[in-house]
Amino acid sequence: MIVAVKPSFTLSPAETRGRYAFTVRDYHQLVSSGHFTRADRIELIEGELTIMPPIGPEHSYHTTRITNTVPFKLPAGVWLRMNEPVTIPDHSEPQPDPAVVKEREDGYRKAHPMPEDVLLIIEVADTSVEFDMKVKSLLYARAGIPEYWVVDVKAGCLHVFTSPSEEGYQNCQMLAAEDSLTCQSVPGLQITAKQLLG
Repeated sequence: MIVAVKPSFTLSPAETRGRYAFTVRDYHQLVSSGHFTRADRIELIEGELTIMPPIGPEHSYHTTRITNTVPFKLPAGVWLRMNEPVTIPDHSEPQPDPAVVKEREDGYRKAHPMPEDVLLIIEVADTSVEFDMKVKSLLYARAGIPEYWVVDVKAGCLHVFTSPSEEGYQNCQMLAAEDSLTCQSVPGLQITAKQLLG
């Protein structure tokens, strides 16, 4: 008698196999050899090459607001970098929408900022809320980025993450448009959520 036996695994064959994790160095070699260009909109996240969503008008609107609001409130000694890489050894190089970093004499001409250079990262999430809230939140927390904000376009709120740890950020606040915020990691940076939300 033939008895049907149900497979004991629930993952697809591809998911049961190991994956090659690209290092930042591998990624840079692929870029320098012409495999990718900036127009390809690729990020290295935990060893995997991920495709960033296309930039829509809503996303551009919010990043433009940040570009025209945040710099005027920053103290001396820090810079705002827009859509530029942050290197997180050894397997990640995200490109956050804005990142507030410590000023450096060479202007990061030879290397991208490392986690110890970064004070604040902001991601504008219109189609990427889940990825930004879960995957990138954990990535930035484990890297020790002291503060992380997510501009949640569809929900019309600002998520503020602080107190990074290996398990993720220990504190998370959700701010409505009428709420004001004092940044913990950038001295003197005070802003209303509405200035970012529009």
